[in-house]
Amino acid sequence: MSGVEALSRQLPDLAAAAGRRAQKGIIRRHVLTYAGLLPFLVIAVFPVYWMAITAFKTDADLVNPAVFPFWFHQGPTLQHFAYLFQHTYYTNWIYNTAAIATWSATGVAVMQHRDRPGSHAL
Repeated sequence: MSGVEALSRQLPDLAAAAGRRAQKGIIRRHVLTYAGLLPFLVIAVFPVYWMAITAFKTDADLVNPAVFPFWFHQGPTLQHFAYLFQHTYYTNWIYNTAAIATWSATGVAVMQHRDRPGSHAL
């Protein structure tokens, strides 16, 4: 067997091994990237989780220091939402916020389409 024949038989094996190494490198890079992003994801999502849990807890469950704070020990309740909508002006606040945001966005959009000095700065 000549050297050329042996080399031609080894080339597919070498190419396959190089492809496997490249694939492992890509997988490793993705794993390390997402592992590095995981702490930031936890920091970003934890406040939303905490608000959702505490919104449905009873008052006694919220202030009891003897229980694990990340889950329910008494049944979930809608008591806080009922108080929010029945005893506060929350619906008015939401309406006012939406109206101001809508009018502000409309004003900016109108100013963008006019040829006035300084309208490009918006």
